[in-house]
Formats: sequence, structure tokens, C-alpha cells
Amino acid sequence: MQRSMKSALLLLVSGLALLGSGCTLYRSEMGEPAGSVTLHSPTLGNVTLNPTLCESGERELFYGADFFGNQGITLRLIVEPTGAQSLRFFDAAHPLNPGTLFRRQDCSRFELSLEHTNLLINEVRDLPVSLTFECRTASGETATGHLVAAHCH
Repeated sequence: MQRSMKSALLLLVSGLALLGSGCTLYRSEMGEPAGSVTLHSPTLGNVTLNPTLCESGERELFYGADFFGNQGITLRLIVEPTGAQSLRFFDAAHPLNPGTLFRRQDCSRFELSLEHTNLLINEVRDLPVSLTFECRTASGETATGHLVAAHCH
């Protein structure tokens, strides 16, 4: 009896290790966006954002996506139920601070493709996203960029 329990426990631990490593590989391969964004903002500084991860807004209960950057800056693409679209840049360490907001009307160029798929990953809907924009606020803040993520989840 004791030998079969040890065998079962070893099999369970081995299976969990394989499952865990597979999930990690799948997440990193599927969630890495391509492209970059340049932001000029008195609030957040002058930065070039090279996102390393895209996550579906479903995680934070909104329709859109978060692009996590290499300098602690997050770009949040928000699509409201009314269809209004905006880009919000904020310090990832202080997500409740105002950051910098660009509404669709602040942009001379705003091309967005955001598809709702039937694919669920960890109970979060997978979203392919493509975004190209050139934005300027009345106060002079600017953001330009092109981002593509085949899978935000």
C-alpha cells in the first residue's frame, strides 16, 4: 500500500511539473507583443515603451488590453460600451494615479483591430490586437506607436 502511494505521489508531482512548465511556455509565446511606443509627457517623462506582455482587459473588467512595458509604464487600450476609445499611460507601480490620457479625438491617426475570439486561456478571453496611433493633447503631450499582439489573454 505504501509503495503504491509513493508511486502515485511521484506521478502527480511529475505531471504538475510538466503542466506548469507547459503553461509558462504557452503564456510567454502567446502573449508577447511586437512594436514600440514613444511617449512625451510631463507626468511620466519621455520614454520609448517596448511592451513585453499584452493582457486582456477582462482581467481588470474592461474591454481592451494592457501592454506592459520595459520601463514600468503600462499602456491601457480602453474600448467603452459606447464605442469610445482611449489610451491611458500610467506607472505600473501606481496604477490609480492619473497618468496620461489620450482620447480618440486627440489622435490624427488611430487604427485599431481588436477581435473577440472564442478561445479562453485561464478563463480569460484571448484577444488579437493591432494598434497604430499618433496622438497629441491640447497641453502638448504626445504618443505615437504601432503594436501588434496575436494573443492578449
